[in-house]
Amino acid sequence: MNGATLSDLGGLKDLKASHSMFGKMLDDLIRDAGGPGFFWQLLVLAGCLLVAWPLARFVVRRLEARYEGSSFSVRFAAASLERAMFPLGGWVLVLISRFALEPLRNVLEITSRYAAFRERML
Repeated sequence: MNGATLSDLGGLKDLKASHSMFGKMLDDLIRDAGGPGFFWQLLVLAGCLLVAWPLARFVVRRLEARYEGSSFSVRFAAASLERAMFPLGGWVLVLISRFALEPLRNVLEITSRYAAFRERML
């Protein structure tokens, strides 16, 4: 490095700028870990992944049956789609859950505030 520091190279500024979104997500995760909604978020995520696995297996079996006698390129494309089915299905289920459970978010916040207030009163 010949006596140059990271700040002299300008790489640190670029690194911070390119990883700001990851840093924000990590900061949100750490901040949310102590909150009452974190447990419910983990439960919803686990439930979505538990539903996504058999759903993906079902779709993969359907794809395999449909493209069994097809050409190599079509089977290759179907195999690529098969590998993406579980993460894609999990992502779609998480999005659906997020928007479906949004009205309940206020209920969880009110319940947690009431529980905290009650603890202070006792």
